[in-house]
Amino acid sequence: MDLRANTAVDVLIGPHVDSTDGNTTEEGLTIEDEHVLLSKNGQALTAKNDANNAAHDDEGYYNCPLNTTDTNTEGNLVLITHITGALPVRHEFNILSEAAWDSLYVAKDDGYMDVNIKAISEDTTAADNSEAFFDGTGYAGTNNVIPTVTTLTGHTAQTGDSYARIGAAGAGLTEAGGDGDHLTAIDLPNQTMDITGNLSGSVGSVTGNVGGDVVGNVDGTVTGQTPADAGDVADALTAINLDHLMKTAVANNADMTAEVTDGSVLSNIMTKGSDTSDFTVADDSLEAIRDRGDAEWITATSVTVSDKTGFALSAAGIDAIWNDASALTLDFGTLLERVYQLIQNKINITDADGSSDLRIIGDGGSLATWTISDDDTTTTRTEASWA
Repeated sequence: MDLRANTAVDVLIGPHVDSTDGNTTEEGLTIEDEHVLLSKNGQALTAKNDANNAAHDDEGYYNCPLNTTDTNTEGNLVLITHITGALPVRHEFNILSEAAWDSLYVAKDDGYMDVNIKAISEDTTAADNSEAFFDGTGYAGTNNVIPTVTTLTGHTAQTGDSYARIGAAGAGLTEAGGDGDHLTAIDLPNQTMDITGNLSGSVGSVTGNVGGDVVGNVDGTVTGQTPADAGDVADALTAINLDHLMKTAVANNADMTAEVTDGSVLSNIMTKGSDTSDFTVADDSLEAIRDRGDAEWITATSVTVSDKTGFALSAAGIDAIWNDASALTLDFGTLLERVYQLIQNKINITDADGSSDLRIIGDGGSLATWTISDDDTTTTRTEASWA
């Protein structure tokens, strides 16, 4: 008898007959779980795992419950009982995998056994793809490897030059869709490719638009090119205020922010603070700047320097500066000379009266005299008297 793996089931065991005469049925036996022994695939007998007792059915046969543990091993299952007063009972069962048992015993409306292929080489996806390929539901066959066909019985072998094709030696493909030596009525999808050779003939016309860019040079003459509409160009210039450079007057000379946006390049050229409203036509225009330059650089009083070698003043010029009298009624040269002599020259001081004498260099005579006095509180030097 076949049993489903991992599934609880009641099995009918018996008949249990009297151990003395071997004929009388024993219908009142107590068959507990430990009285029912199981052997899985020839292993040692052990009591069944299900804790329920076997219940008498009829004529010495008892319903014996088995649980999922009792049926968890596929293969041969032996069940025996030997109850006191009765002869031993032995049954053998075949534990089938759940899928195999279902294929054999689950009711089918059409009576067919389930022989569906669930996996190919243990790969269920491969089985699903195979089904989609054959039932027409649309398996695309991505990355399939198809072997090379070397011989096709009943057909003439093709060598590649046996039919007209582009690039073939001799008379290749010269016509498609019409008469003569031209290609007509070919609707090509978007093409991305390089033409490394030359188009040696002429392209008569292109009907339609070239919507993208032409990258490279058109060395010949393009005839029939329609220029951009002048109104479109004017509108584009107006949109960015370029029309105000030469033709259209600004709205307000006192503030041209409407035409020149603050912080733009032109605004930064016009003003140092990137604020177009700071620009004043009367002061900051080129003409205004030129007028101020005329006044400062051309009509202003100038001084002619007669000796310009090395950008040096002439001797007369130097003497005029050197001999210019200061507020001390001394010319600049005399003032510097006396300062030097006070620092450098010899001074004679008489201890008795504090009289002092600034000597000429080399002690050749007196330059200036003064007196130094001390009243125990203040030391005083009198004003120098120059010789």
